[in-house]
Amino acid sequence: MSTQEATSTLSAMESLSRYVNIFNKLADILVGEFQNHPYRSLIDVSIIVLIVWYLMSKRRSAVPPQKLSKKQEDEIIEDWEPVPLVPTSDDSNVDATINAMKEHEYVVTSVADVEFTVEGKKDKVINFGTNNFLGFIGDKDIHEKCKDTVREYGVGSCGPRGFYGTIDVHLDFEKLCAKFMGTEACILYSFGFCTVSSVIPAFSKREDVILCDEACNYAIKTGCHLARSTVGYFKHNNVKALEDMMKEIVANDNGATPKNRRFIVVEGVYENNGDIANLKEIIALKKKYVGFRIILDDSYGVGVLGKTGRGTIEHFGLDINDFEIVCVNMENSFGSVGGVCVGSNIIVDHQRLSGAGYCFSASLPPYLSTAAIEAMNKLDTNPDSYLVPLQKNVTLLSETLNKKISFKNSKLVLLHEDKCPIFHIRLADDHPAKAALLEAKKQVDQFKSKKNKKQMAQASILFYEERNKVQQKFKDIVSKAIDQGVAVVCPNYTHREITLPEPGLRLSVSSKHTKQHLEKCADVLSSLFAEILPSKM
Repeated sequence: MSTQEATSTLSAMESLSRYVNIFNKLADILVGEFQNHPYRSLIDVSIIVLIVWYLMSKRRSAVPPQKLSKKQEDEIIEDWEPVPLVPTSDDSNVDATINAMKEHEYVVTSVADVEFTVEGKKDKVINFGTNNFLGFIGDKDIHEKCKDTVREYGVGSCGPRGFYGTIDVHLDFEKLCAKFMGTEACILYSFGFCTVSSVIPAFSKREDVILCDEACNYAIKTGCHLARSTVGYFKHNNVKALEDMMKEIVANDNGATPKNRRFIVVEGVYENNGDIANLKEIIALKKKYVGFRIILDDSYGVGVLGKTGRGTIEHFGLDINDFEIVCVNMENSFGSVGGVCVGSNIIVDHQRLSGAGYCFSASLPPYLSTAAIEAMNKLDTNPDSYLVPLQKNVTLLSETLNKKISFKNSKLVLLHEDKCPIFHIRLADDHPAKAALLEAKKQVDQFKSKKNKKQMAQASILFYEERNKVQQKFKDIVSKAIDQGVAVVCPNYTHREITLPEPGLRLSVSSKHTKQHLEKCADVLSSLFAEILPSKM
């Protein structure tokens, strides 16, 4: 044996001896464990054996994939029927609302002014469907200014504000709007809905608390959902219910400084009810219970309420600095698109990196900023020429509707508050067409309280069936009204609404409506309610 072979053999024996020593030591440890802790060791061994058995049995039971022949593949493909991406009209429970919407969609073929033309209709119809409160839609001066802006900047920006989407007209409008509202700064969003739905989650996070009026519009509720905060909905315009919730939150602090942020979210004028928030009392509660901030969506108040059209805050004679965050969309009184949030420099600057709708959407087309600038300047320069005729028409329509339609005898309800240009007409609880809907709602609430999911699901299907029947009645009124030259709206609400508004009609008043317009609207609705929704059936 050579020296090299002897060395290799010796090395192998040393390695073997080393492994034997390790095995002996491991055996000694295991034996010692069994002697010192027999029960624990037995459990450990049993678990190991069980795991090995499970893995081996699973492997043995696995069925090897079966290769299909070409003929079998063709048969399976021929028999396969894909599930439709959109529900078909055969499913009445799911698709009734979609069909109703399609049936009553109307295509406007002219400027949506106080009168407009509709595809398939010979004569013009009177517009009570859009929120052209101050009549800036169709304003020739604004149109000419917008044309000049299009010639200079084109139509769109094709980029968000942070990436070359900021154009000087955007900054001009933000400066003008901040001055108009009496705040330090303003931030412009490119879509009204995404304004408040971006602002709320920009400030309220997972650990924070939001107290929101249950009648707030869907954009607000979307923002509350996106915030992932603890959200409590208080009864509509019920200051006592709000205070009870605030008391409970403060009581849990046990005198300590709050570690989270707390927000009260309300509308100045409620889109879904046509009434005004009790801002004076809400401000008093905010000052009484330290640590709460107010987010106010005054989209239906600015341009309508107050001596100069500054909105609900001016209407009550309050200081805008008592409201940390105020949102306004430009799609109602100002006849444009987009929305703004006004407040302190800190509030506005925070949104330039945290407001999702601001950061991730293309900026507002420049000509729409021009439209908002011109409309705001007109209102600021001569508010009486717009606000006085608007308020006159609001009062006149309220009086005319009450005169032409006996709401009590007709078992209808008119939701409206003085000075607000939004009117809702819904069924009273004693209307015969509402009986089945109320009974279905009662069953849903009953099973919900019992936490019976299966029965609640069945009751919910029945509830939406009955709701769609009532909704269809109002849709029929809309359809026949437009045939008679009056355009009104039956709002569609998503099933994701926290508090689903009841079916009904909505009317919006403009400063450009004439007395004849208002009287015709009341006459048409009076006859159609008697025909389609009689109080005795």
